[in-house]
Amino acid sequence: MGWLFYAATQQDLVDDRLRSDLAHPRLRRRTLASELVNEGGSWVLWYVAEYTALADDLSWLERGQSVRLINCDLIECRNGRWGYKDLGEACHPYYYSCPLAFLDLAPVVKSQAWRQGVREYHGAR
Repeated sequence: MGWLFYAATQQDLVDDRLRSDLAHPRLRRRTLASELVNEGGSWVLWYVAEYTALADDLSWLERGQSVRLINCDLIECRNGRWGYKDLGEACHPYYYSCPLAFLDLAPVVKSQAWRQGVREYHGAR
């Protein structure tokens, strides 16, 4: 997973990343909650999205099924363009500033260890 730089402003990038009208013929995304966090000088966009399969050919969902996932986008500006690197909970992103309330909005997918790290991060603050 690499970086993609294209936005003129940070707000343009954030708005684009949170759009619920994802242009995908087989998948619908609906953003449920989001928060932009400055974590030690680095910007992290956390959001919970619900993904619903619109087709039968997805390997991880059947048509009509939905799943809620916690997403982590690292955000920065290079050469006057804002960009992101998208990570997800299942990647164990090694960023723990995710709002605690987001843990209740999405079921544990693959990373109970990451969720414990989020709890410890907030407990230490």
